[in-house]
Amino acid sequence: MDEKPRAYVLRAAAAKRSAAVKLLAEKIAEDTVITADTVVALRGVVFGKPRTRDEARRMLSALSAQKHDVYTAVALAHGKVRQSRVVRSTVSFRPLSIIEIERYLRSNEWRGKAGAYAIQGRAASFVHELHGSLTNVIGFPLEEALHLLAQVRKQS
Repeated sequence: MDEKPRAYVLRAAAAKRSAAVKLLAEKIAEDTVITADTVVALRGVVFGKPRTRDEARRMLSALSAQKHDVYTAVALAHGKVRQSRVVRSTVSFRPLSIIEIERYLRSNEWRGKAGAYAIQGRAASFVHELHGSLTNVIGFPLEEALHLLAQVRKQS
């Protein structure tokens, strides 16, 4: 993928928002729709959700002893108002052994997770340092989403 991480998550979250708004067309005037998308980026290379165990293994091996960024875009619709925000956090992994990676892969916790890991689970032990929002790395930057929601509600 040649797309930059920030642009990719904005596009993906906006596409999810559009699909949700279309699905809820009759109710959207009254309701709020919030969608999000998260990716991990290592030196500009985007890691989405791995499809296979081998892909997850490659991602975790690449992230071992490395600093990487986690981007989440939150896209909100409230009536006719549309807003988006991207949050970036930086995570440093300690060196991971092959045994640790294989044990983690057997847990299946990597499934459906950007970068093949869930920081709120067993992969918490992989983290050497975190700068930024923990909830962003989990996949939904709560503080920023609540702020965005408050702004949109003021506008309507």
